[in-house]
Amino acid sequence: MSARCAALVAVALFGATTTPTGALAAVLAGATRPTFATVPLPTTVESPLLLDWKPCDASLVAVQCAPLSVPLSYDHPSGTSITVTLARRVAHGPKRRIGALFVNPGGPGASAIDLVRDLPLPDALTEVFDIVGVEPRGTERATPVRCEGSALKGTTISAVTAASYAHSCGQLSGRLLAFIDSDAMAGDVDAARAALGEPTISMLTYSYGSRLAMAYRRRFSGHLRAVVMDGPVDPDQPALAGHIAALETTLAAFLHDCDRAGSGGAAPATGGPGCVLARRGAEPTLEAAEARFARGPLPATGVGHTTIDRATFETVMVTLLAAGNFRSLAQVINDTASGSTTWLTSAAAVLGVDAGSFRPPGNADVGAFEAYLCRDPQRPDKGPPPSRHFGAYSARRYGAQRCRAWPVPHLPTIDATLARRTLTAGTGLATVIVATTYDVRSSLRWAEALATDLGAPLIRFNAAGHAIVGQGNACIDAQVTAFLITPSTPLLSGDC
Repeated sequence: MSARCAALVAVALFGATTTPTGALAAVLAGATRPTFATVPLPTTVESPLLLDWKPCDASLVAVQCAPLSVPLSYDHPSGTSITVTLARRVAHGPKRRIGALFVNPGGPGASAIDLVRDLPLPDALTEVFDIVGVEPRGTERATPVRCEGSALKGTTISAVTAASYAHSCGQLSGRLLAFIDSDAMAGDVDAARAALGEPTISMLTYSYGSRLAMAYRRRFSGHLRAVVMDGPVDPDQPALAGHIAALETTLAAFLHDCDRAGSGGAAPATGGPGCVLARRGAEPTLEAAEARFARGPLPATGVGHTTIDRATFETVMVTLLAAGNFRSLAQVINDTASGSTTWLTSAAAVLGVDAGSFRPPGNADVGAFEAYLCRDPQRPDKGPPPSRHFGAYSARRYGAQRCRAWPVPHLPTIDATLARRTLTAGTGLATVIVATTYDVRSSLRWAEALATDLGAPLIRFNAAGHAIVGQGNACIDAQVTAFLITPSTPLLSGDC
């Protein structure tokens, strides 16, 4: 898989994107076989619009793009309109064509156009589905949110400028900010469905894209044929708290597997045998590395930093854990514990880690990323979540949150009772949840809770990383492909 596609698929809430490591043998132990009722088709079908399809990229004419005008507010559909961009790869087996599979990479604010272009789905899916993406409103190719310093993707936002940055978004974007949310985007997806003349659609979403899938599932269930949510988020749980808890769980598995790998044992959380931390014990070595910061920042070795502090050390650990780069993580911890900062300084420079700043995930537009997070309903964090190994990172991340100064308020916070009603609206719709066991971006607990609420099967990938469908794991791809082609067929759920 290309590095670009790995970045697109794995975008999520908290930083650099990831790719799961290693394809483990399929072990479908204790599997259940849920069945789904056949989804009834609507009795009427909209006539397709004459969209102005052109190649999205001159170097890849197979992917077509077209502008689509949609209402700024779906409460006032005849009022102000904005433009979003559609992308599609036409099914290469037209005689067997089933319909349109809408994909969304999450972010929020990551490019659906790039995902359509780069996602290597199994041939069995691309033969029978047009692969379609709706560029999220608020992004550069879909009526962009404008903020000071957000013209370029990947712009770094300093924690100390959070309030002024949020203020600039309000000044430059105006009333658009009040209409950048997942519910509004669900309206855009249905407008695209109608423009294509599709009676129903299927959906495949990654990470934060589950917010879009749940909104569409709730509002347009009659037009939804089947949906797969890979690495979903839970809006009824504080986002940063879930992230920190997932980090601690994954780090504990990494340390445990380091010790096992040192003696040649199986190590799903480290991706393979051998771990330098096993020489002195993984946990004691990490504690020794952390103890070096007890008196403050350390002198840096190399370029990019003069000193390096505990928050930077923790942020490097987060980034390497998320990327599944366990050998480098072990080297950074071991080198720091040994009295050097060479590996740590080098890793911070290569990864672009600055503990005083925050970069949105992958290719997400900065302004749109903030706008969705600060507008969508979300149970807020009430303070920096406590953490044994990521306390400095947690405090820095909490302090860098822009939503407290955002010009427009969150949509009403979902309470537990309402959340359960919302998520289970349309129960019986064909839905599958996919998650990796050691996911530091979208907690496995979130996926488990969502699967329970929806009565949907959960397929787990027993490894580290974030998002797995379409990344070459035969066990995952075979089950997802079979489900999307025939949602009413009994489906195995279990571990891969």
